[in-house]
Amino acid sequence: MAAIPTTLGHVLLGLLHQEPRSGYDLRKVVISTPMALFSDSPGAIYPALKTLQKAGLIVVEAAARSGRRKATFVPSAAGRGAFVAWLRTPPTYDDVTRLWPLQMLRLAFMDGLVPPAEIAAFLGHLQVEVAAHVVELDAFMTQHRSILPPAARLALESGISDARGRAAWLTRARRQARAIRRRSA
Repeated sequence: MAAIPTTLGHVLLGLLHQEPRSGYDLRKVVISTPMALFSDSPGAIYPALKTLQKAGLIVVEAAARSGRRKATFVPSAAGRGAFVAWLRTPPTYDDVTRLWPLQMLRLAFMDGLVPPAEIAAFLGHLQVEVAAHVVELDAFMTQHRSILPPAARLALESGISDARGRAAWLTRARRQARAIRRRSA
């Protein structure tokens, strides 16, 4: 059985699902986009590619580019399966409270790999977990408001505002996902 990819491994698999890329091409995309959030350093990409290759999740194919042959990577069948399984994993409370950017990365890679109904279901799972988080934050604020130092209260208010914003966004996103699902049915 193939090893479970790291977050950076999932980023690389997602990019390779879009098109075959060389290590250099992957590095450029990661460091020049918000995906840089998922990499400790640009140099981490090459060891991650080796790990994915050793696990049988990607394979090397030679491609002609600019008159030179340049090795590019593509997902293997096992890599496609592992990546789609990761995309299909329902998000948990911990995912929305501590790993929100990773959930948005998963959402960004879903088109063409999972059906619209599953994208809508993913958004529904996120909405349930975000709503639970808002309830928890509100309860904490109610219970501790009077003893929180002013700066801590401001930080908590920021977190509550962010969570409420995510909840509102999810309502709109689910509406859009349902419309897409109806058009594709």
